Amino acid sequence: MTMGLLSCQKESAYEAEPANLRTASVPASGSELIPVIIPGENPGGNRTCAEVATFFNTTFENTSGTMEGEDRLAGTVGPISWTTDPTGTYITWTSTVPVKAAFIVKGGPNANIYYYEDCTTGDSNLASPMTQGGTIAQLSNLTICWTVCPPPDPCFWVDESAWSAGPRYVSRGNWATYTAYTGVETTVNLFAGQVHLAGTVTFTPVGNQVQITISLNDGFRLREIEGVVVGEAVKIQGYSARPPASNPAPGLFTTYKGTDLVVTVNRFNFYGVHLDLDRRVCPE
Repeated sequence: MTMGLLSCQKESAYEAEPANLRTASVPASGSELIPVIIPGENPGGNRTCAEVATFFNTTFENTSGTMEGEDRLAGTVGPISWTTDPTGTYITWTSTVPVKAAFIVKGGPNANIYYYEDCTTGDSNLASPMTQGGTIAQLSNLTICWTVCPPPDPCFWVDESAWSAGPRYVSRGNWATYTAYTGVETTVNLFAGQVHLAGTVTFTPVGNQVQITISLNDGFRLREIEGVVVGEAVKIQGYSARPPASNPAPGLFTTYKGTDLVVTVNRFNFYGVHLDLDRRVCPE
C-alpha cells in the first residue's frame, strides 16, 4: 500500500512540472542515445506518438499503437523489427530502410523516449526508466512511431567557372569570354566550364548606367561552401575599350563583386561577367 502511495505521489508531482520539461534518463542506447522522460496527459506515464511529435516539434507518418503482453517483446511493424533480451528488459531493433523514429518504452510510472532525429536503421539497449530502487523497471508496453526517410539524393554539385558569352580574351589557353555592349538591351548566354549552358546575362540601359541581370538555369547555383554562398561569387569588369589580350583575373575585377544577380553599374562598351557556380550532376 505504501509503495502505491509513493508511486502516485511521484506521478502527481511529475505531472505538475512545466509542459516543456524534459528529464534525461537511463539507460543510454547502444548508439549512446540518451532517453528522456517528457510530460503528457496520462498520469500513469504512458506517452503517445502525438505527444512525442509535439514535444520534439516533428511529425510521424506511422505508429504501432501501444503493444502489451507478448506483442511488446518481439515483432515487426512496417520496416521495423525488434526483439528483447531473455529477461524481456532490453530492446534491440533494426529497420530495412532508414527511418526517423521514436520508441516509447514504458515501465513503472514513466516511459523512456528514445527519439531518433536523424535517419537510422537500428539500435540496441533500449529499456524502461530506472526505478527508485536503482533497477530498470520491467517493460510493460512499447509504442513505436516512425517516418520512412526519403532515399539519398544520388546527385552532387561540382564547381564551375562561368562567363557571359562573347569573344575570348585570348585565343589560346584560358577560354574566358567578354561581352560587347552597344547601348541597346542585349541578352547573351552564360556558359559554365565552356560547354554547359548555365543561364543568360541581360544588359539593359538605365539612363547613363546599365542594369545587368543574371538568370541561372535549373541545376546551377552560386557556389556554396557548407551551405553558404561564396561572398564574391559574381564578379564584373567594365571596359571602355576592347579588353587586353591577356588572361583575366576575376578576383581583381572592380566594377562589381558580390552575390547579387541583378546589379546596376556604370556604362561601358565591354563587360567581363564571371560567376563562381555549382553545377548539379546526376548519374544516369
